[in-house]
Amino acid sequence: MSDIPFWGFLIVLDVFYWFLTGPIALMLIVLGCYGSQWLGRGRWLAFGAGVLLAAPLGLAAVNLTYDQYALQLTLERDETIAGVPLYAGSKVWFYDRDHQLFRSVELRRVTNILGVPFIGSVTRDGFGSWEGTLAADLTISGWPCRSGRIGIEQDGKLWSCELAIAHSFFDYDLPAGTSVSDAGSNSWCLSLPRDTGVAIKALFTTAPPGITLTVTTEGRLKSISGGIGHPILVRGVPLKPPIDVSEVAALGKLAQSFAIAGEARPSGTAVRIDLVAGAVSLAP
Repeated sequence: MSDIPFWGFLIVLDVFYWFLTGPIALMLIVLGCYGSQWLGRGRWLAFGAGVLLAAPLGLAAVNLTYDQYALQLTLERDETIAGVPLYAGSKVWFYDRDHQLFRSVELRRVTNILGVPFIGSVTRDGFGSWEGTLAADLTISGWPCRSGRIGIEQDGKLWSCELAIAHSFFDYDLPAGTSVSDAGSNSWCLSLPRDTGVAIKALFTTAPPGITLTVTTEGRLKSISGGIGHPILVRGVPLKPPIDVSEVAALGKLAQSFAIAGEARPSGTAVRIDLVAGAVSLAP
């Protein structure tokens, strides 16, 4: 920033705060053209100031428009780009003017990408993952995905979608509308719809609607989060998310006052529930 001259810094501010400088420039130009005669030379000063403010904005707009045009390509014939056979008429956007770094494509026809039928706008990130609109219900990586927003990895495996139908995942009978996403570390995030809960057999309880369960690919519950304010009874103890779950214990905070070892504890108290013995104690 120290290498930028003062006038250059002013131009940067002018463009950055265009939502302020644009209206001011317009008002100054109008004042210079149609202001009262008593302003005298002030009209020309206002007009000149307005033009000075508007000039960088106009140049920035022209450059942005050119970039949008230069970074876009409409295919005149069927062509393979980024390893995907695209139909003529598809609009492709790139990160660079040389059209080497693929960014996204607007598909006018259903197009197969890594075995998944996409339609409409589809983007690819720097890791090679694709995100767009699934053209029809399809089972991907064992998940029955609903047509609509979806994401797949560079190898075609699912990383996010919404379930089209009810689906059993180990001990969880997930309802249709559950949002499924790859949480990394061999885990899935399962976000329940806002009108349906699900039984959590490992905790002998039921998760209320809107809750997000993080479950390993082997079916072990790791945590409970989100929700819309409903407490979750774990071994009879009312807890509020987030709740961390291991193979032997659940850690969380009381959703309401509860007696522990004969002493009433207020809402918000951190507790530990032994999932083997069922004992409840204050969390360390």
